[in-house]
Amino acid sequence: MKPLALVLPLVLILGCGSSPEPTAPSPNVAAPAPTGETVAAPPSGERTDRGWAKMATGCQDFTVVVTHASKRRFLVIRGNRKQLGLLKVGDSKTIDVSQSVRVVDLEVALYDGPGGDQHYCNDAVPADAPKKTAFLSAASGTVTIKLTAIKSDHDYAIDVTVSGVTILNRGDLETVHDATFSDVHVGWLPG
Repeated sequence: MKPLALVLPLVLILGCGSSPEPTAPSPNVAAPAPTGETVAAPPSGERTDRGWAKMATGCQDFTVVVTHASKRRFLVIRGNRKQLGLLKVGDSKTIDVSQSVRVVDLEVALYDGPGGDQHYCNDAVPADAPKKTAFLSAASGTVTIKLTAIKSDHDYAIDVTVSGVTILNRGDLETVHDATFSDVHVGWLPG
């Protein structure tokens, strides 16, 4: 009975009911997942204010993938550094993603379950991996790609800056956070 006697005063001191004053929403609350459920907030420092990771993974020439807290949404940016004219360290290019002829593709991929990252930069995708349900293309905004390191033609790093990007989602415009993903290792091929 003593443990309960110690817990009750602690609960009363810390509080367990609603605050008498309204509080602002936490900046770490994740956006709703595609199915409508709300995803728990990620640990501070690991996600942006809209639930997207602050770091990206990458491969190929080039595919950059940013994971959402729901693990059902992925921001995918694809391009080719030589087509963009990124030949030496420090070269950069800004692309308007609303142009009809794109040299960089930016989209949000939606999956029917967590684990859609298995579809990117992987040798093989398990048969039970989540299935893609939609690709939402960017309607506006810019992507800036900057070459930050070159080890070989098939091993380099880039910074990717996403600014003012909106995605058309079921008739509504959804804003993708402005962010820079630094030194993303790309160029390599799985296998």
